[in-house]
Amino acid sequence: MEQHKAPSLLATSDKDPFDGPGNVKAWSEGLRHVRPLLVPGAGHGMAIYYDVRDEVLEFVKQLKIAD
Repeated sequence: MEQHKAPSLLATSDKDPFDGPGNVKAWSEGLRHVRPLLVPGAGHGMAIYYDVRDEVLEFVKQLKIAD
């Protein structure tokens, strides 16, 4: 995440069994272009889709893509 400057959203559940919260914190700490998103539960991967989809959509809508 440090090697690029593209806006990024990192989403995980707060009890992800693969240390999602720790990874999101480590990978976003001090990086203004990286937004962490923690949702309740222990889901992993697509298991949190319905918990994050609205925020992902809003994040994408805010991106400014150059033509």
